Amino acid sequence: MYSINTSSIKDPVEKILYVNPIRTIWRMSYLVQCFGEPLYSNIERLHGVSRTELVAMHCIALSGELRAQQVVEILLRPKNTVSGAVHSLTRKRLIMRKADLEDGRSAILRLTTKGRELYDLLLPELERRHEHLVAKLSETEQRTLDRLLLKMIGKSPE
Repeated sequence: MYSINTSSIKDPVEKILYVNPIRTIWRMSYLVQCFGEPLYSNIERLHGVSRTELVAMHCIALSGELRAQQVVEILLRPKNTVSGAVHSLTRKRLIMRKADLEDGRSAILRLTTKGRELYDLLLPELERRHEHLVAKLSETEQRTLDRLLLKMIGKSPE
């Protein structure tokens, strides 16, 4: 662990970031609030796509197609939240549902042409935000951060 003189910290934000028994999760949440929330709010304002809808689209775009249950498992969001996002995206004609021939109870979700066009429009801004966030880290630090995050979520290849 690193050493810092916390007695001299007067700024309340810094105090919470440094003198905090749950500092790791707090800092992660802080990063999401600083970098993610303004981005998601702007996308919703400009394009009418909520955060949950956007991250569902992102998962579908990266996978090609997914079942709604797989989106629930990836996002770790309640089933009704993902279901609402899927219905909304379907209404907006950003994703399409096709029958799952292997499981009649499920549907396969794919981006429509309109959905792919919107995703392709938004992806560069998402990438810019990502690059801005990690720009303060060296390549080695970025690889270490990636490895540690995967380890923390239990998906490390080690």
